[in-house]
Amino acid sequence: MKILIIEDATLVAKRIESLCVAAFANAKCDIAFDIESALAHIKQFTYDLIYLDLNLNGSHGFELLKSKSVDPTKVIIVTAYQDQAAKAFEFAVFDFICKPIKKSRFLHVAQRAINAMPHDAELIKINHAKKEYSISLSDIYYIKAEGNYSQINTIKGTQLLSNKKMHYFESTFDSLFRIHRTYLVKRALIESITKLGAGQYRVTLLNGLQLPMSRGAYKHFNKK
Repeated sequence: MKILIIEDATLVAKRIESLCVAAFANAKCDIAFDIESALAHIKQFTYDLIYLDLNLNGSHGFELLKSKSVDPTKVIIVTAYQDQAAKAFEFAVFDFICKPIKKSRFLHVAQRAINAMPHDAELIKINHAKKEYSISLSDIYYIKAEGNYSQINTIKGTQLLSNKKMHYFESTFDSLFRIHRTYLVKRALIESITKLGAGQYRVTLLNGLQLPMSRGAYKHFNKK
């Protein structure tokens, strides 16, 4: 699970990070100490949860929510000012934690967040170049068969080689659709399908990438 902690107090940020590691499986935390740094992180990465302090070195956390750079339903406000809770919920944030942070309250909110996460938030462990990576299904753009391996292509353009075969991903995750014996794509990322003739089809994804589609996949796709 990818988590961004936006907090200007180092000790508080480290405590939140420690609690996240205890609460979430495979938690990977980034820390931003101001709004500018937070926006840079958000531009580069996709986060499953964001812990946001409202008072950041002269800036206000509400500025980030107003910017619409984040999905407010993934934001948990962490602040010493309990009277700001009502305003925070006007932005449809997920929840609110008061400082000083109580472990019991933190874990309660964390469990609610886990329960609310869609299937796509499930983490996938991938062994690549003798290292283990954990990525969210929501970060995957498409998967390409490479012999007995699967090449994971992410929204950020990263490529990872998994020793899991295509059948594993196809049978485990409903949002992945096999358009060809070589390719699995996210159904939601298919922009259009073009009929080329002679039983051949072409899929165009939202990023403009074009991939082949088999006749059988085309028929199955239109039945769903």
